[in-house]
Amino acid sequence: MAPLPPPSSAHRPEVDEYAGQYTILSYGHVKAYDATRGLGTVVDDASGHEYRFYHSALEGVTALAPGQAVEFEVSRKGRDAEASCVLPV
Repeated sequence: MAPLPPPSSAHRPEVDEYAGQYTILSYGHVKAYDATRGLGTVVDDASGHEYRFYHSALEGVTALAPGQAVEFEVSRKGRDAEASCVLPV
């Protein structure tokens, strides 16, 4: 039995579906924010998805109340998406 030939250049290497990065502007509301931990969650009003954010994502704001309307960017870097540039509306 003859050995198999090496793969040709027509074969594509495996593609990582999480390799891209993107940012989308969204509107939603605050689900929860814990100022002592510096961690919160916002809900996108259009899709209903929840995104986590850190205190560093707050632009000039130190506290957010649950239910407060916000504008934020959804950023994906690698596998997870999170909210960044969270601003009250």
